[in-house]
Amino acid sequence: MRLLIIDDHPAFRQALFKMLEQVVGIEIVGQAGDGREGLKLAAELKPDTVVVDFSMPELDGPGVTRQLKAWPKPPRVRMMSFHAEPEYRDRALAVGADAFITKADLHKDLMPLLQRFIGAKDG
Repeated sequence: MRLLIIDDHPAFRQALFKMLEQVVGIEIVGQAGDGREGLKLAAELKPDTVVVDFSMPELDGPGVTRQLKAWPKPPRVRMMSFHAEPEYRDRALAVGADAFITKADLHKDLMPLLQRFIGAKDG
């Protein structure tokens, strides 16, 4: 799986990178600090999956997701947020995110989602 991380918090982005780089079957092809940079990298790198933060300045996660999902062959999008209120999940799914994960539960919820995708690609 070729994965792109888009999050405006450098420390969180680095921690997520460290967590995911140890997973067999995941190649982190890039990281972006905002939505515009993330879309540019996604167009260049063609990831299978994008993990994007909901709240970012300039272009937020829903805006990024809406644009990615308009592509002829869109990547899977896992949107994440510190906000756990249902309206965040509902908005993420409404713009086309394949999953919504709270950052508090990221380790518990993201890994199984990615593992399922890796398994689906192998089988």
